[in-house]
Amino acid sequence: MIQTFNFHCQGESHKKNDNKPCQDYSISSVREDIAIAIISDGHGGDRYFRSHFGSEFLSKITKDSIIDTFLSYGNNLFEGKHFTQVGISKERKDKKIDENIEKFMQKFFAQIITQWYDKIKEHAKNNPLDEWEEKHVPDRYKQEFNEQKRLEKNYGCTLMAYVQTSTYWFAFQIGDGKCLSFHMQDDTLTWQEPVLWDEACFLNTTTSICDSNAIEEFRYSYCGDGTFPFAVFLGSDGVDDSYGTSENLATFYQQLLQEMANKTQQGMISVLEESLPTISRIGSQDDMSIACVYNSIEVKEAQNAILNFQKELKARQLDELKDRKESILDKIKKIESRANDKAKEVDLKYAHNDLAKVEKDIQNIHAFLEKVDAKIIISEQKKEIIVCQKRNDELSSQIEEAKKHREKLLEELELERLQHKNTKTRLQQNDNQILLMQDQINQYEDDKKKCHILTEKLKNENKQIVRNKYIFMLMISVAFVLLLFMSVISIFLT
Repeated sequence: MIQTFNFHCQGESHKKNDNKPCQDYSISSVREDIAIAIISDGHGGDRYFRSHFGSEFLSKITKDSIIDTFLSYGNNLFEGKHFTQVGISKERKDKKIDENIEKFMQKFFAQIITQWYDKIKEHAKNNPLDEWEEKHVPDRYKQEFNEQKRLEKNYGCTLMAYVQTSTYWFAFQIGDGKCLSFHMQDDTLTWQEPVLWDEACFLNTTTSICDSNAIEEFRYSYCGDGTFPFAVFLGSDGVDDSYGTSENLATFYQQLLQEMANKTQQGMISVLEESLPTISRIGSQDDMSIACVYNSIEVKEAQNAILNFQKELKARQLDELKDRKESILDKIKKIESRANDKAKEVDLKYAHNDLAKVEKDIQNIHAFLEKVDAKIIISEQKKEIIVCQKRNDELSSQIEEAKKHREKLLEELELERLQHKNTKTRLQQNDNQILLMQDQINQYEDDKKKCHILTEKLKNENKQIVRNKYIFMLMISVAFVLLLFMSVISIFLT
């Protein structure tokens, strides 16, 4: 299950500087088939006095642009593509890059820049200098602002984003800050920086969305071959400057991964609310922002690998400390073999202090390793519980499916029963109709017989009539003949 969280807070130095606003901004979201994490770090110099607005505008514009653009075209663009990193424009020369993706990304970056410029011009026009700005911004920058000159500098900021769907992921960046992705390879935890570093980002110097050649300073990476990191962290330079090296930063994120295994998204925000201000105070003192996209199930499954990674790291540190301890012991022996003098006592004191510190560090690491071993055991137990829960969920799902199937069968049986009942009723009706028809047939046969008898009777009567007719005609004929004969005789006698 893909989830996200983000948090940004005011840096310690800003609190001390007349409560200067937090110039970092972060966004994360999961919508439809797309998960997004974005951070933007507003520049901190006097000239960039509205960079806190610039970072907010840029983050929101970028999010909307990602949703509008990549929900429609991302699958076709990145489908089947292997992991690829593309540096800033001048580093792309003489390198084979996908021209279609390059053209698309350049158009996408240009769209973000254009919308950001339009937004800051509108904001500057509708929002004159406020009380805090009138008090703190140097006159030359206030004059430029009032004359609407080089407004992009007033709102200048960096940008970093990571986007993941079910079929591909991509990331892009302009400016400093670091993106770290975590992966599992053969049950081993690995991490990398998916976006190439820009050497122009050094110390307090960084590339920016407000640069005249900003579109050439974007770098990006993508992958559409079906492989995904299980977690990706975006952190502003206030975070990575607090840890010095990428290795130390990765260790910090591993600690967050351990928290993520047992906490909700809101729980992780609470962790950052508590920890980031402290890290800012003892570290860079800069504003802090972190955004993360992660697979909550895979994070839980990776806990043992995370612990083993930390265990291996501490084991290397332990070996280094043991070597350091041996070196100090040799040093102490050499000091003790020297002639007694004031320097010897001082050197012994410092050497023993170093030894005590190393032994304390060794003791702390042993305690840490014991805790890690205990956590690994607990993690294994939790893993077994998770497996059992998964199996239980699968069985529950199968039971639910079986229940649904049973209900479906019962419905089908009931339907068949009703159909059978209807069929039986129709058969009964057909039988009744057959009986009725049989009665009608019998009645017909009776009527037919009666008609036959009547017909025969009529035939006989007709025959009798014919006979009678012949007899009558014969009698008439005889009478006529007699009459004629008598007439002839009468005539003759006369």
